[in-house]
Parts: sequence; C-alpha cells; structure tokens
Amino acid sequence: MSSEWSPPNSQSGPPTADLTQLMPLIEESWRRLKTNPGPVAIGLVTGMGVSSIGMMFIYIAIFGVVMISAVVGAALSGALGMSEDAAAAMTSVVMLLAMLVIYPLLFGFIMAAQVIMMRGGLVTARGGAADLGAMFSGLPRITLKVLGMTFVMMCAILPSALLLYIPAIYLGMRWSLAMYYVIDTNLGIFDCMRLSWRKTEGKVLDLFIKHFVFGLGALFIGVVTCYLGFIFVLPLQMVFMSLVYMQLSERHEAGLPDPDVYA
Repeated sequence: MSSEWSPPNSQSGPPTADLTQLMPLIEESWRRLKTNPGPVAIGLVTGMGVSSIGMMFIYIAIFGVVMISAVVGAALSGALGMSEDAAAAMTSVVMLLAMLVIYPLLFGFIMAAQVIMMRGGLVTARGGAADLGAMFSGLPRITLKVLGMTFVMMCAILPSALLLYIPAIYLGMRWSLAMYYVIDTNLGIFDCMRLSWRKTEGKVLDLFIKHFVFGLGALFIGVVTCYLGFIFVLPLQMVFMSLVYMQLSERHEAGLPDPDVYA
C-alpha cells in the first residue's frame, strides 16, 4: 500500500484541507482500477440495471394506477350517481395513496442500485475478486437500513438547507462515511452515523474540497468528451470514494468490525 495515502492521524483538530494527498489518491484509485476493474464494472452495470428495471416497473405501475383511477371514476360517476367533481376527488385520493406506496418503492430501487455500485468500488479498492452473488448478498436488509438512515439524515439536513446550505454541507460531510459503514459492517444505522461523525472530525474542509475538485474534474472530462468520458470517470469515482472511506475508517480489509476500534 502506498504510504502517500495511508491513514492520517485520527486525533481531532480544527478543519483542515490537505490537498497534497488528492493527486496521489486519484493516482492510487486509477492504479487499483486498472489492476482490478471487474468488481466495480459489475457493480456499475448491475446497479444501473437494477435502477432501470425498478424505474420501468414503477412507471408501469403509475400508468396502471392512472388508468384504473379513470375507470373507477367513470364507474362511480355513472353507477352510483356521484357527481363528476365528487368522483374526481375520490379518484384523486386513490391516486395519492397509490403514489405514497409507489414512490418509496422507486427510491428503494435507487438505493439498492447505489449499494451495489458502492460495493463494487469497495471490492476493487481492496483488490477483491468480482463476485455477482456477493454484490446482492443481504441486499434487501442493507437497503432497508440505508433507507432508514437516509430518512434520519434528511430530517436533520433538509431544515439546515434553509441556512444557505452551509450547515447541510457540513452535516453531509460528517455523515459521508455512514453508508459505507452500513455496507461494510453489521452495525446499526445510528452506530454507523456515530462512527462517520467521529472519523470525519476535523476533516470536513478536506473532504469537501476533495469531493468538489474531483467532481468538477469529472464533469469537465464528461462534457469535453461528449459524456463518453463518464465510462471511465464513474468507476474511478467509485474507487476514489472507497479509498477515502478506507483511509479515514482504517478498514483496509473486509470483515467484521474490530470491537476496540468501534467502542
């Protein structure tokens, strides 16, 4: 492992930005991607497939709800003698209730796809073998945990977004490792959030600048190459983010959490 991106001192301190590690980290990400592209490629392809299939079924369900609501509205108006306004109001309520079920399912598909893609990046970063079964292992359970954690985070982040987004960005950086902990350990969502908060202490500015600079560079490459560059940038981003997680969490190998580390 290159010493240039080895775990920094975990002692807390004021927010700092150490950009001297950014290019070595990107270079290390590219090296690991070239050496072992299989897991992240499988993760991205299957993740996008899960997301696309989920969206297709969800929008078919929405179309079905709209058609059924129209038929039910016509039946209520004709057979029961209800006014058109009353029938329209009732069908609107039915559609609203259906959407309250359908859209969370869509979000669940998207989160499941995100889990698969992040797993692929993490396995590539660790030099593991491509295993499609491992990508889907425990996926429903992990997705439910991610959904629960996302809801908790949004309850804190959305109100803070009213304050010029600065508190929202701060909270986002402090919890940026939490989803990786959910994927990589058997810990509960609040333990994952607590660990992310602890491991990112004093590193908010550094994390923000690294993600911002990498994202800006990825966008530039994508636009210049007519978006073809994203074929290479997206896998690199997944490995890069995995290395950031491994660097801060000091979890360079897969496995159960060390009780001493997570106490």
